[in-house]
Amino acid sequence: MSFIHWAHYIIGIEKPYANVEGDSGGETFYGFTTSLLQQLEIEPPRDKETAIEYLDIYFWKPLSCDDLDWFVAWCYADAVFHHGLGKSANKCLQAGLGVAQDGIVGPVTMAAGKTVRRTDFWLRYARRRNRLFIAIARHRKKDMKFIQGWFNRLHELSTTAYRSIGYD
Repeated sequence: MSFIHWAHYIIGIEKPYANVEGDSGGETFYGFTTSLLQQLEIEPPRDKETAIEYLDIYFWKPLSCDDLDWFVAWCYADAVFHHGLGKSANKCLQAGLGVAQDGIVGPVTMAAGKTVRRTDFWLRYARRRNRLFIAIARHRKKDMKFIQGWFNRLHELSTTAYRSIGYD
């Protein structure tokens, strides 16, 4: 499994353009929010090829996903893409790996992410990420209407990843 499989998964679930009323993310282009684009100082991706290039340059490579077990990499990159470049996604990764959840991905986290029992990882990771979804919705009541979609996204992540390797 590689970056390109994950990128096609993201492109498959994110619309070329969305501006859903009440969504804290605001306008998105293949899932890239306007605030993220401003933070990265880049133009919105106007086509799939550009979106895939951005996913590689600004997510996969900086997160060192090629150094992780492929399933861990998919989950980590998805969390960072969905929740932003902060400690929340890092703590989801660390919870899944069963290491200290300090929000800093260093040598201990990376070493744990190379060889992992995927089932154990998934159970811990999904629980932590679901708790994050609930905390977000509790903090911003207007986001409660999106929570089922977030849960669906997490389910789709695991099923798509395993279908990609021929496992149903």
